[in-house]
Amino acid sequence: MKTRALFLVGIILYVLLISLSGCNKCDNPIDTGGTPTDGESQMFFNYSLNINSVQIFTCLSDGTNQHQWNTTNGFITSNIWSGITSAPRAGKIAFTAGEYKENAQLVIANTDGSNAKVLVPSTAPPDGQIFFPVLAPDADKVAFMRASNKSNIYMINSDGTGESLIATKSFAESYPTFSPDGKKIAYYTANKTIAVGEIQYANGQYSVLWEEPIDSAAIFSDGDSRLDWSPDSKEIVYVRGIKGISTEIWIYNTELHSKRKISSGICAMPAWSPDGSQIAYSKVTTTYSPSLSDIDIMTIRPDGKEEKNITDTPDAIEQYPQWSADSKKIVINSFSLNYGKSNNISGNIVVIDIATLTPKLIATNAILGFFTR
Repeated sequence: MKTRALFLVGIILYVLLISLSGCNKCDNPIDTGGTPTDGESQMFFNYSLNINSVQIFTCLSDGTNQHQWNTTNGFITSNIWSGITSAPRAGKIAFTAGEYKENAQLVIANTDGSNAKVLVPSTAPPDGQIFFPVLAPDADKVAFMRASNKSNIYMINSDGTGESLIATKSFAESYPTFSPDGKKIAYYTANKTIAVGEIQYANGQYSVLWEEPIDSAAIFSDGDSRLDWSPDSKEIVYVRGIKGISTEIWIYNTELHSKRKISSGICAMPAWSPDGSQIAYSKVTTTYSPSLSDIDIMTIRPDGKEEKNITDTPDAIEQYPQWSADSKKIVINSFSLNYGKSNNISGNIVVIDIATLTPKLIATNAILGFFTR
């Protein structure tokens, strides 16, 4: 997979969703019907409908039953774009939505489209734009970024109460991630540090009881450096910068306050499997020149053993791995070599069966796929 840009010049996830709405008119998704296979899980992704619209689509993990998702009250209309940046959880989905080129609002709904509610209305400076909503594991609260002159992390209950600014110790904090037990949250700070803290809710407000810097060499590089938790909520996998452009995958133990390296090279976007057995991530596998490299999806055990290339697809840039709830499949974005040359920066949604390493093309002109968790 060849890319004409340096691997670590990342895609800012929330900018992608807005930029996608400036794409040229796109074709329909790959599969809109068919007979689903038993046991297939539901998934969601962002799809570019036309020059002014990005919408959420849903299907089963084999690509069948694919259609545009909407709320039962018809909240998403032709002049409204919508997008997700994290997995639906506990039967709920959190997403941003707004009119073309307007600030977004934060919305939550059941995955069947019912009970849609605007949690945070669209705002203007100095409050700033709303980005990257992420649900807690039991979907009782949502963390999100709000950015104007700086980026900060907020949290709000799923019923719309308790909106609170929870991270203010650096110029910017971003990409919040809940621990699987819902008790802690981790995020990046602008001083190249990952912070982790315990969540407290008292007197109608959220706060972080303590904040522990993990690694001053952690890479804050837009979406490339997303972090993830182990299923037992004890460890965090993240990207660490070594000697300039090189980036490695590391794991931090929040109980022992220790860290270890599990993969070298130029790596990004780690995602821990729900069963705890593997970590998936993107990695430069072959460098042809300073601006031309192969990028594949890898898996590795948390002890750093059995690193495996699971894609190796010619002429594609494979990124953003996300696991299914049963850890049997991974959904990825596969970008063409045209990536970065035009306004159309969307790619293909592909699902990989971990047992057979068989890829399944789910949709074209789409970005950021997620299984329900």
